[in-house]
Amino acid sequence: LNFQIVKSLMQQLLCGLAFCHSHNVLHRDLKPQNLLINTNMQLKLADFGLARAFGIPVRCYSAEVCF
Repeated sequence: LNFQIVKSLMQQLLCGLAFCHSHNVLHRDLKPQNLLINTNMQLKLADFGLARAFGIPVRCYSAEVCF
C-alpha cells in the first residue's frame, strides 16, 4: 500500500470512530479483522458486538446477596 492509500484509510478509520463517539458508542473491539475495505478502498467498521453506549447512567449490581 502506498502512503496516500494508508493516509486515506487512517482518515476513514478516525472519521468512523469520531462518528461513533459523537453518538455515544464505544466500539471496544478494534482490530484488523473488524475493519472491512471494499474494492473502492472504502473502510467500514464492523462487529459492534462488544460496543457499549457511554454517557448513559448504568446501574451497578453487586455480586453479593443482600438479606
